[in-house]
Amino acid sequence: MENETQNQIPTEGENISKTIYEQLKATCPTIFAMLGVRRLVQGKDSLTLKLGGVQKINTVVIQYDEGWDLYNIEFWNCRVVTREPFVINDKVKEKTGIYCDEMAQVIISEVTN
Repeated sequence: MENETQNQIPTEGENISKTIYEQLKATCPTIFAMLGVRRLVQGKDSLTLKLGGVQKINTVVIQYDEGWDLYNIEFWNCRVVTREPFVINDKVKEKTGIYCDEMAQVIISEVTN
C-alpha cells in the first residue's frame, strides 16, 4: 500500500507549510507514519495534520510565529456527532514558542500520551 502522505506534500506555492513539513521530516523522518497521519492541510502560515485512529488528539495545527521565528502547536479533538452542532472541536492543549528542532518530539510526546 502506498504511503498516503506522499501524495499530499505541500506545493511550492505554500512556502511556510512546505517548510514546516520539511523540518518535521528532517528531525524525525518517520513522524508521519508514527502518528498515522491521514491528511495534511496547508494554511497561509500553518500546517495541519489530520491523524487516523481513535485518539484523544486527532488534529495537530502547527502555526509559524514570524515575529519570534518560533512555532505554536495546537492539539485538537475533532469529532462528528449526529445532532447539532454536528461537529465538535475541542482544543486539548497548546504549546507556544517551540523551536523547529523540537517540533517533532513535542508532537510525538503529546499525541502518544
